[in-house]
Amino acid sequence: MRFPQGTPHLQNAKLSFVNFDNILHDAKVERASKICGLITIIYPDVTELLFLRQGEPVNAARFTRNDRDIVPIREVIEKAKKSPVGTVSIHEVPDELLAMILATFNTKPMFKDIDVAETSPDTFLEKLTSTKFSGFVELRRGVELSYVGFEEGKPTHGYFAGRAGNEVSDEIMQKYLALQDSEGGSIKVSGFEVTPERIEQATPALISLFLKMINAMIAEYGTLVGPALAEKTLHSSREAAAKQFSLLTDFVIDKDLTVSGEPLASPDDLSRAFAAWTDLLVDAFRAVLGDRAEEVFARSTKDFRFALKSTTFSEHSKLSKLLE
Repeated sequence: MRFPQGTPHLQNAKLSFVNFDNILHDAKVERASKICGLITIIYPDVTELLFLRQGEPVNAARFTRNDRDIVPIREVIEKAKKSPVGTVSIHEVPDELLAMILATFNTKPMFKDIDVAETSPDTFLEKLTSTKFSGFVELRRGVELSYVGFEEGKPTHGYFAGRAGNEVSDEIMQKYLALQDSEGGSIKVSGFEVTPERIEQATPALISLFLKMINAMIAEYGTLVGPALAEKTLHSSREAAAKQFSLLTDFVIDKDLTVSGEPLASPDDLSRAFAAWTDLLVDAFRAVLGDRAEEVFARSTKDFRFALKSTTFSEHSKLSKLLE
């Protein structure tokens, strides 16, 4: 798939020739300038994207010719690091474009895959004008995806495959909609009557933070009450919290009571889920250990309490006072 481009930072580099960890590190170095962008990884049969905000991956997606899915950030990174084939590019693009692309995953379109050839560019644009359509459209031309913003039925600006953002007029839209793809097919258009919002998933670093916390806690609880009771309590508290936060079922509890997993969740949802799980876990052990249950939490989070306070965990956990 081909997407709109902006200022290039890396162009079509072979994965076998680059160090992907260095690529991610270089992107983070640019945080001071608050760079937004796309890391585009092209394989023979699929294209994968990492969405960057302030140099940090905040979401990831996989595109084939017929399907698209949101996927875990770490999954995309690990695949790129191990793959002997494929190319990688980095482009700085407006935050709005990231939001437009991501909105196509979780927003029901007002219309989908309209074949402009079955009507005409003029008729199609007249329909948008008469309904005062506001939002954006996704234009699919073969393997190319482009995005155009509309206000009150008029195209205002666009991001076209292989190019940076441009102002757009009715005349430009008519010419573009009249084009054919490389196989002679016409352009398919989907419309989204929304103002795109930022959609982020929890980063690998945030997931790792909460796993460090829960694993440190259960390791110490196990030494105090024994592994059998620790195991039973860990499972029962997760089961209770998962009734409200199903994302917790994506985590695996191993035989050694180590918790692991890579859920697809927003940063706030992940923070809320672990706040609920941690509160229930401490409450359960309080019945056996009394005040020592909270002391275990305080000790387990001592080295990264400031990182936890930077999340919404402290807003939702009863234990937030212990992070002071």
